[in-house]
Amino acid sequence: EWFRMYHAFLRELEHKTGEELYKHSETILAYRHKNLFCSPAAPSQRSLRGRTRISAVIDEAGWFKLGTTKGGSDREQMNGMEVYTALKRSLRTMTTAYKMRLDQGYNNLPKPYLAMISSPSALSDLIMTRYKKVQGSREVYSFKYPTWKFNPLLPKSEFKEEFRTDPVQAARDYGCEPPISANPWIS
Repeated sequence: EWFRMYHAFLRELEHKTGEELYKHSETILAYRHKNLFCSPAAPSQRSLRGRTRISAVIDEAGWFKLGTTKGGSDREQMNGMEVYTALKRSLRTMTTAYKMRLDQGYNNLPKPYLAMISSPSALSDLIMTRYKKVQGSREVYSFKYPTWKFNPLLPKSEFKEEFRTDPVQAARDYGCEPPISANPWIS
């Protein structure tokens, strides 16, 4: 409701001033007068660098490629670790400002965050390596749940046939237990 009222107010101001103050479409939400933009972005390590962000979300991080191509060159897009690094670093300005304000007594500010959401593809994928790396961290909240614990509307019995016909993929996709390799030679 707050956004509806705010957007109506901005439309009224736009009509009076003749200047576009915000844009809302399927792919972007922009508040030009505040220089704030919310939009999806391609997973490119180059195009994600340089912007200051207040938050970022990486969806299906476990399915990003890691490292280099078969030819040995760096991946421009879908290089999971580089996309993660670019986004994490783009939060640095806001994270530092947040910590400074917190030290000054402003304790009701929203914290800048980077969220990663995914089912795993292999034990060595981005989501699993980040999950293992942050265990014990006081700054990072992480969790790993099988589908039936995360969504009680889908009991484990719902996946009986998938586990019967392809237990490795079912354990990966529903049980949050990926195989050692994304493409194992021997299952």
